Amino acid sequence: MKDVAEAAGVSVTTVSHVLNRTRCILEETVQKVEVAVRSLRFKVNPVARHLRMGESFLSVLSFRIWKTMYTSKSPGALSR
Repeated sequence: MKDVAEAAGVSVTTVSHVLNRTRCILEETVQKVEVAVRSLRFKVNPVARHLRMGESFLSVLSFRIWKTMYTSKSPGALSR
């Protein structure tokens, strides 16, 4: 996002508000940011967004690993 902000000549906060549509931004600024996003081929990373917001899917992942390891039908599965 820093690269987009630099290319558009705005702050990272402004880029964030444009991408998330969380504040009313001047149309001229929105266009600058959108041009920078396209030219840099910027893509929003959903994992980074969730981590930044304090959300994590770690508990779901660890449950799935545990479930795979200990609910297997093989005789030695519980001895791991």
